[in-house]
Amino acid sequence: MIIQLEQSEDHPTLSQEYHRLIEMTEDYGLEHQKAMLYHNVAYLYLRNAEYQKASGFYKKSMDAREKSHPNYLGSLEGYVNALTKEGKTSKEKLLTLVEQGLDLSKSSNSSTFVHIFMMHYYFLSNVMDRYYEYLEEEAFPYFKEKGYMLLVEHYGVVLFDYYMEKNDMERANRFAGPVINKFRRNNQFV
Repeated sequence: MIIQLEQSEDHPTLSQEYHRLIEMTEDYGLEHQKAMLYHNVAYLYLRNAEYQKASGFYKKSMDAREKSHPNYLGSLEGYVNALTKEGKTSKEKLLTLVEQGLDLSKSSNSSTFVHIFMMHYYFLSNVMDRYYEYLEEEAFPYFKEKGYMLLVEHYGVVLFDYYMEKNDMERANRFAGPVINKFRRNNQFV
């Protein structure tokens, strides 16, 4: 059912169906599935700029899991991201959450989340030169090496925009190439 849901672009229907599935997990006591659905509906709200709803469901997903659970870090990161985008939470609280995420990432040897929480740290600390330097030199190559294409495409666009703003066309083009090539491979129009 979730696979079918994710193929739809109809946000209201998706939201309604997620909530129906969450009720089903409550009826049957399926706690793991409920935590997963909380996370997925939170991501749906995040993608649709409903940050307050997103943060609420990420928090529910976190509360439904132990901190040692492999998916806890993903929900914590989504929570930080939604709260940051909403703009109502103090930087101090956000940085405390980021530090928790970094500690958990390091203790569980999750290099992916170490990189993501480090980027949150630099962003929230308003050290943007260091943010972009870290992204380009540390995080982006790691995401590329691991084959995390969603992250590679997203941060490729972030770096492209950054270098376009700096009028560094050579570096901007280096990050635009893979995204353009993806569409070149996927589309077969006349």
